[in-house]
Amino acid sequence: MKKLFLIISLAFCLFAFAGCGGAKSYTGEYGYENYGVKYGVKVQVQVKGDKITGVEILQSDYTAATPEDIWDGKPTWDEGLSALLKSFEGKTVEEIRAINVAVKDDGEPYTTDDGVQVNYGGLVITGATMGSGRLLLAVQNALSNM
Repeated sequence: MKKLFLIISLAFCLFAFAGCGGAKSYTGEYGYENYGVKYGVKVQVQVKGDKITGVEILQSDYTAATPEDIWDGKPTWDEGLSALLKSFEGKTVEEIRAINVAVKDDGEPYTTDDGVQVNYGGLVITGATMGSGRLLLAVQNALSNM
């Protein structure tokens, strides 16, 4: 009877602690209002150890560009989003936290810094710079909840 109790106790401990080293989820959002229009994004970030394992958009107020706004040969937000989300994977929490996203007084991310196109550490879709900035700020806000 003691052996059975010991085996059951050990099995319980193994199952109870099996998930302790798994990925954890953090939610963050970023938004602002500009000329009466609200812009925002809410994300869920998966982190294992100090590495990001995934980013998912839970809610977004992104407005897709019209055909006349699309730059020839450049991916649109919809075309580039999957690759942008994937590019967060494998980066450390500190790498993402260290990226500076300058914002205007109303909270809108800058698209240029002294006339030079910003790249947010390479985490940007050209032609959707403000949307990329909002996404990065939401991810940084999620990571601040760790």
